[in-house]
Amino acid sequence: MATRRPCPLEFSDRAHDQIEAIRAYIRGRNPPGALKVIDTIEVACRRFGARPYMGRPGRSANTREWSVTKYRYVIVYEVSQKPRKVTVLGVFHTSLGERKL
Repeated sequence: MATRRPCPLEFSDRAHDQIEAIRAYIRGRNPPGALKVIDTIEVACRRFGARPYMGRPGRSANTREWSVTKYRYVIVYEVSQKPRKVTVLGVFHTSLGERKL
C-alpha cells in the first residue's frame, strides 16, 4: 500500500496574528498555560497535513473547521488541490461568537 505524502501546511497572516494574540493574552495571565494552549492548537493544525478532510464542513464556502474542545477554540482552514496544500485561515475562541473570515 502506498504511503500518502502529507499536504504542506500554511498559515494566513490573519491566523498567524490570531495565534500570536492568543499567546500574548494567555501569557499575561498564565505563562505555562499559554505554552499548553498554543502547542495544542499547533498540533491540531499539523494533523490537517496528514488528513486534510478530518474537520467538518465550515460555515464559510470551501472551508473546514476543527474544534480544539479542551480549550474551546475553532480552527478554520481550507484545502487547495492545485497546488495541494492546507491553509489555516483563522483561530477563534468559541465564546466570542461569530467566526467571520
